[in-house]
Amino acid sequence: MAPVARAVALHGDSLAVVWFDAHADLNTPDTSPSGGFHGMVLRTLLGQGPSQLSPQPEERLSPRQVVLAGARALDPAELAFVESEGIRTLSVQALREPDQLISAVAGTGATHVYIHLDLDVLDPGHFPSLSCPEPGGLHPEQLRAALRALTERFHLAGLGVTEHAPAADSAGSDQVLQGILDGLAFPQRQPVPVPSPSSFRRRPIVSGGRQDAGHDDFCSSDRRCRRLRTGGRGRRACGCRLLRGGYVTSGR
Repeated sequence: MAPVARAVALHGDSLAVVWFDAHADLNTPDTSPSGGFHGMVLRTLLGQGPSQLSPQPEERLSPRQVVLAGARALDPAELAFVESEGIRTLSVQALREPDQLISAVAGTGATHVYIHLDLDVLDPGHFPSLSCPEPGGLHPEQLRAALRALTERFHLAGLGVTEHAPAADSAGSDQVLQGILDGLAFPQRQPVPVPSPSSFRRRPIVSGGRQDAGHDDFCSSDRRCRRLRTGGRGRRACGCRLLRGGYVTSGR
């Protein structure tokens, strides 16, 4: 819960939460048939779960920020809540192509998305390593395409993967899961160039008839400042303080 609450606090109304899950997790202690908290998580994030676990007001979701994706095993009280609050819901059939998912998230007005990925959104025939399997779920390639489309269209605020129950012979499921997660589209980052040692120079400066060795002739106390030093007690011509204690180098 904490990562979602943190994302809400950071992004506010610009955040949507896509809840990939066979279950809506919208029960309360009064409505849950099992009493298990894992069926109350989303309702708690909305500020209506067990009071001792409810997020702070600034960390709570509103129903309009939620998109239920692939839910197919809802209790009657959850169905009533979804209908009364107008929570956006996409069936497994609607997720076979990602267009409806993108439209639903865009309809929230969000620019950032947090993805809750409960693996039981997958069909157990394709991914058996589940703790609460429900038939009729997504094919792994459909989930991969949905994640790719989401992360290409919106900024990824966070991702949580839950309900993975690998068995001793789960190598095949592990490969499937890796393939799903490989579908996430992360922005390409330009490599930061590492300057070679030859690009740095140590040059003693003659000032006032003496050699002021040990300091570079460019300002180094503020990396944005590149003005030449012309002398003066401990101050450069640009007004920045001269750094003391050994050579100060600046690449140029």
